[in-house]
Amino acid sequence: MKAMKPLVDRAGVLERNWRCMNDEVPERRALPQGVAAQHRYLADGIKKLRRSLGGSEPAARTLLDALLGDFGQHFALEERLMDRGGYPGIIGHRQEHASFLEKIRAMRARSDDSSSELMGVLADTLHSWFSKHEESSDRQAAEYLKID
Repeated sequence: MKAMKPLVDRAGVLERNWRCMNDEVPERRALPQGVAAQHRYLADGIKKLRRSLGGSEPAARTLLDALLGDFGQHFALEERLMDRGGYPGIIGHRQEHASFLEKIRAMRARSDDSSSELMGVLADTLHSWFSKHEESSDRQAAEYLKID
């Protein structure tokens, strides 16, 4: 059986569509344009969260909440790119995103009633999962879609 060709020019149209979609969510912080730039932005956010853990716990929680919003926004845009590009692994990729967010949000809810130790575990979990996901699932999708 032949692989289906994407319905769009993966290199050009997807990136232009991505830029338009980034403007569709004005109530949220604007993420950088380009998937690779967003990945760097999210990785920097995780680093800031980890550095904040030695200080004010409410500040760390505020950073985490903002970061979770950024991840949700990034995942939604990434999934739209995969959908529009006909990426065959989109179902599994979506499931990875959903289970990750569910796990982190559940941990975040418990951190309100717990010590800052859970915030450290949360930051480590974010870092570990995102690094692995970026190097495996995201890399596969990017290679198929021919985007950075």
